[in-house]
Amino acid sequence: MSLNGHPVLVTGGTGFIGTRVVRALVRRNVRVRILAKDSPSGDTLPVGCCEVHVGDIRDRRSVQRAMRGVRQVCHLAAAVNAWSSDPGLMLDVNVDGTRTVAEAAIEEGVERLIHVSSGSAIEYRGTGVRDESDIVPRRRNLTEYARSKLGAERAIEMAGESGLAWIMVYPTRVFGTGVLDDANAATRILAARLRGRLPLLPGGGKEMANWVFADDVAEGLVRALFHGTPRERYILGGENASLREFFAIAEEIAGVSRLTVPLPHGLARAIAVAEHSRSRVMRDRPRVTRQWYDAIVEDTRLTVRKAQVELGYHPTPLRDALAIVVEWLRHMNLLNGGKRA
Repeated sequence: MSLNGHPVLVTGGTGFIGTRVVRALVRRNVRVRILAKDSPSGDTLPVGCCEVHVGDIRDRRSVQRAMRGVRQVCHLAAAVNAWSSDPGLMLDVNVDGTRTVAEAAIEEGVERLIHVSSGSAIEYRGTGVRDESDIVPRRRNLTEYARSKLGAERAIEMAGESGLAWIMVYPTRVFGTGVLDDANAATRILAARLRGRLPLLPGGGKEMANWVFADDVAEGLVRALFHGTPRERYILGGENASLREFFAIAEEIAGVSRLTVPLPHGLARAIAVAEHSRSRVMRDRPRVTRQWYDAIVEDTRLTVRKAQVELGYHPTPLRDALAIVVEWLRHMNLLNGGKRA
């Protein structure tokens, strides 16, 4: 695809995945424009790499200004929270904000919009290793976040009926270097495990999941921008492994051995439900959520064959990606209970 000198707009370009998308575009000598809620600070982005618009995706004027002259959009901006004291915020940002972005894209004549969805918005039919043809809207474990991401998908699909050429991508269970917030929850949990603070694993951590390195998600997203087929969905994942296997590989790389105590599923979910209820009453962050529990016990073995064939997507082997993350955790003094990133 030729951009003909037009910038690519990246909403949420200062976030966990967004910064990686910006770097991947810059490496291709693509002009980049960012719409972010706050100005980037420090070395978040390459110096002078892009045009930054500070604004909120819920504000139509901010979005319209950022969209002018743009022909391709990577929409990553979202409220990514395992829990919020204000559930309405996720609906406002993820649904209303996405609708505002989609409507502005139609008005500006955007040729292609990549929407970064979430496994929280969908589930998979059948059993075994699934692919994009098995995707259906989520009906189980409908948390506030899941509802908001499902609503965002519907907003994009409705915009498609008005002519917007959209592509949806689905990162699987993401881990990587960077701030240990909800967007990078897998690495936060891994760091706790490597420090010996997470011996209890529901069911022994035997359920299978698909794991993906954050840098690979960004690369896949950019490849979808250039090579993806409009109105198609692409799983951006990596290797399938159980949580216990994921931890075991990281422990071997880090040179540590941690105790695993299987926690019966019934007891684990009861704890998660009780903690969720307590947090609602006390209006503070829960130590564990029902969403976290239900997610880790889902069997989500997936194939990325479609992205490989159509996009030229080739994820980093799990062991190699974990080696990068473990070395980063060590460098940041996060394997010894040190400072938090």
